[in-house]
Amino acid sequence: MDVKLNKGKNSTYELEISFSTADQEREKEHVLKEYQKDTDIAGFRKGQVPLSMVEKNIKPEYLKMSIVEHIVNHGIQQVLKENADIKFIGEPHSFSQDEKGETTTIKLLIDVYPEVEIKGE
Repeated sequence: MDVKLNKGKNSTYELEISFSTADQEREKEHVLKEYQKDTDIAGFRKGQVPLSMVEKNIKPEYLKMSIVEHIVNHGIQQVLKENADIKFIGEPHSFSQDEKGETTTIKLLIDVYPEVEIKGE
């Protein structure tokens, strides 16, 4: 996963998160374990269903969406930790996704408190 933070227009920053299909596969098990906690299949205790059966009971689109969401959340948390001096506000917005071969790139905007310059006394 590659995370880039660029100063945008006005009081925004553009966050770009790029990840490969290999990154998605690494996160897949973690996401399946989250689904496993709530999966209830006859013959198994709740939360003890094998991951292969959990995966069969989830639509592939939902699984992929959850994996991407998980990766994006990791990227956002990484940026927040590395840039503690920047005062981010609100929620990320203006999402865009681009897939080229094995790499997916997600771009989003994050607002910050505007810089204010006081002139005079």
